[in-house]
Amino acid sequence: MYQIKSTCVCCHNCEMECPMHAIAYVGTKYEIDQDKCVQCGRCEQVCHTCSAVEVPGAPAISHDRIVEECDVVVCGGGTGLIAAVRAAQQGKKVILVEKAKKLGGNTDYAHACFPVYTQWHKDAGYPDIREEAVEVFWERSGHKMEKEMVRSAITGCDTFFDWLCTFPETKNVYRLIPTGGIRAVGPFYTDAIVDFPHRMYDNLLCRDMAIGPGWGGTYIKYQMLKAIREQKLWVEIYTETKADHLLTDASGAVNGILCSDPGGEVLISAKAVILATGGLGASDQKAQKYFGFFDRTTPAHRFSVPTDTGDAIDMLQELGVEADPNRMYLTEFGPAHHPYSYALYRVLAHPSTIMINLNGKRWKMK
Repeated sequence: MYQIKSTCVCCHNCEMECPMHAIAYVGTKYEIDQDKCVQCGRCEQVCHTCSAVEVPGAPAISHDRIVEECDVVVCGGGTGLIAAVRAAQQGKKVILVEKAKKLGGNTDYAHACFPVYTQWHKDAGYPDIREEAVEVFWERSGHKMEKEMVRSAITGCDTFFDWLCTFPETKNVYRLIPTGGIRAVGPFYTDAIVDFPHRMYDNLLCRDMAIGPGWGGTYIKYQMLKAIREQKLWVEIYTETKADHLLTDASGAVNGILCSDPGGEVLISAKAVILATGGLGASDQKAQKYFGFFDRTTPAHRFSVPTDTGDAIDMLQELGVEADPNRMYLTEFGPAHHPYSYALYRVLAHPSTIMINLNGKRWKMK
């Protein structure tokens, strides 16, 4: 029997793909009508958060501690995939560990990128406005973030997209859209937006612009996996393997990680450790601790993948390193499409939007 766990993030993938129309949105998640379900398992195949599962599942097989060694170990199979590929392209032996059964993480939600000035912009004749963008985003942060960190984020995004363009398919799936002279467009600040207009690979039956796999983030995930295969990169991937503790040598330098999988422990020694598991959107406790507004008493829906519990924060705290709230951000709203209220979203997210009541009169929220 297949069920959808409470960790469902409502990406609509299973509902759109179910051949028996046995899945419907109930409360804060999707549920399966067992009278209609024919146990085809399609929901489990398409669920990127591993929330649609067959119960009971196969029992875990215990094993002795697995010991591995590499040059670089990467924790997190979302953006961590990019880090793994880049390190392997430099000739490093890489091991990537991912807590979930499937790769992708929150990267699967990403529609496109947010570059300010790429080679595409340069070739199209747009001016380099990166320093102007630094000032704009620094101002948006209330001057809480160091300006150099803002600059690093902007230039890093531009550099990443230029690197992504070394993959031949990129020019066919992304496009550059002029903003018409209005540089501040939502979260963008640029003369031309790098857009990813069509879903690929996953969630192709979705009938609206909802969140979920298939957009630019999913494209990047599959491009990284393709690069590992075709470029014969030395990248070994462990799924269902949670990074629990950072290991250190006698001098205190990090030299590996201790992980756990359903059957036991996995110890990986490495010359370098990359942490790509710092998101905390699925942790009420951390949201309350670092942002102080999430002391909830009623059910709340979230869009982060269920494994997004800030594991890197926990591991660093064991070494005496505390997270800086001024360097953290938590989004308080989600998608604006089915099955959510688009009108309500626009009011909450964009109060400057012109509103017309049933009498044709303009009104606005106080």
